[in-house]
Amino acid sequence: MKKSVSICIGIIIAVVSCNVYKDVQIFRDRSIDFEKYETYAWLPEKESNRQSEYNSDFIRQKTRNYFGHCMAQRKLKPDTINPQLLLQIEWLSHARTVEVPVTPGLPEYYDADYYNAPTIYLYNGKISGKSDGYIDYQDKEIVTYAHGGAKLTAIDRKTSDIVWEGVAQGDLYDPNVMYDDLHPAIHKLMKKFPIKIPKK
Repeated sequence: MKKSVSICIGIIIAVVSCNVYKDVQIFRDRSIDFEKYETYAWLPEKESNRQSEYNSDFIRQKTRNYFGHCMAQRKLKPDTINPQLLLQIEWLSHARTVEVPVTPGLPEYYDADYYNAPTIYLYNGKISGKSDGYIDYQDKEIVTYAHGGAKLTAIDRKTSDIVWEGVAQGDLYDPNVMYDDLHPAIHKLMKKFPIKIPKK
């Protein structure tokens, strides 16, 4: 029974992961011609108000470097004097919990009694020739997992308007899902950046 409950918990976390960890949300000002931007500068990073142990300076630095690499691929040049775009990263990582519901008693349809096979059951010290037909239930359990991600915002310096914003949600620090040392959601986020890599 404990094994089946563990499997159930794993499935619930996996479902939560699929719905949250790899999600990318994008806002884009469709009236903007992004090809006009040639220079950028970084604004100070913002921090989520909710902090936890789900943080890693190493992963954050890798993410910053990757964002900078993506800008270079798109022929954007850093310019701290007169940038056209202002870029800002906000870290969103924090802990979340999910409540695994109570597992009610379930009929043992596939035990020996189901097939009318002769067997002996022992319940509360008493011998019986018939099963009670139910598996014991499991109390609810609270499971903690990492939720969060990174938000990249692009601001037009002249107008101070947000022209693009992307959020990559997920446990950025989970080594089991890393691709090129980063969470897949980060790669997916930059594929949606409006300035594309020039074709060779």
